[in-house]
Amino acid sequence: MFEIREMEPGDLDGICRIECASFSTPWAKVMLAAAMRFSGSLNFVCERDGILAGYVFSRLTGTELHIINTAVEPSMRRQGVGTRLLRFLTDKARDKGALWAYLEVRKNNLAAIRLYQKHGFGIVDTIPGYYEDGSDAYLMAAAVGKRD
Repeated sequence: MFEIREMEPGDLDGICRIECASFSTPWAKVMLAAAMRFSGSLNFVCERDGILAGYVFSRLTGTELHIINTAVEPSMRRQGVGTRLLRFLTDKARDKGALWAYLEVRKNNLAAIRLYQKHGFGIVDTIPGYYEDGSDAYLMAAAVGKRD
């Protein structure tokens, strides 16, 4: 059974393992720890039977939610973890007044792009050389707030 909860400092080692397994240029542990303390942070983990399955770091500033970093344990991909985290996050952000969400994603990360598009995100721009290795990113955005 999946459970989503607020991220805690004790989650950091598991987050680091998933980060290193998921990205060619993973964030250092010190960067992940700092992101846990950002002002306006909305950071969550998803567990399956007590095992860390995925995480999301984000920051709410006014009415904008910036999804900073998210990943799913490789052995638990394609099981709805990313969808659960994204829905939970946008619901929480909406409750706190978010109207928009945005994120950056590698242009070649087709699985992530499809997931975001499935949840209403669209590509709004290309950011050349965004990543340390010179790879380009897409800027994606979605309306998440209630409309009158």
